Amino acid sequence: MIEEKFADTMMDDQALDEVVGGNQYYSTTIYRRNKIGIVNGKDFFYQGHEISENDAAAIVFYKSEFPPSKVKKLEERGWDDFIHMVNAYRNQNGEKFKLHYTANGK
Repeated sequence: MIEEKFADTMMDDQALDEVVGGNQYYSTTIYRRNKIGIVNGKDFFYQGHEISENDAAAIVFYKSEFPPSKVKKLEERGWDDFIHMVNAYRNQNGEKFKLHYTANGK
């Protein structure tokens, strides 16, 4: 009985975004589609690492620009290289990034 009540009151991603004020760049659904976990609508995780939303947005943008094989190769180089490279790519392509998240973000 309690489990049924809990299931009925669970919010979908869009409702959660609205309650917590939303994300700055992409929707919760887009983050989750890119294997980025979100806890409490504000804590982001990727492959066991706690990250900021800025890091999460950089990962989403990088994944949208390159084939999965290239993303996987970069991930294999280690966490520090990976997070540095996705953020560097985002920073070097600021206008393209802005167009991407405004078109695909919410």
